[in-house]
Amino acid sequence: MNLVYANASCSITNQHGEIFQLVRGEPWDAEDPLVTQRPTFFSKNPVQARTSVRGGGIVEVVEQATRAPGEKRNMA
Repeated sequence: MNLVYANASCSITNQHGEIFQLVRGEPWDAEDPLVTQRPTFFSKNPVQARTSVRGGGIVEVVEQATRAPGEKRNMA
């Protein structure tokens, strides 16, 4: 099963008007109908991660928006 992660804590509706609660960072099945209908609410990369470091709690995962010097990106 492929997973995606909720981008925010919010309520969203599906095409039938049913309301679903999302919790930021919560994993969802990538093939779930809600995910395929509302893909902007989900990410393939985790938006947060737990750590065992004292005082670390939950660490935000920050996506790198630009390429690093010399880095090549797949533009497919």
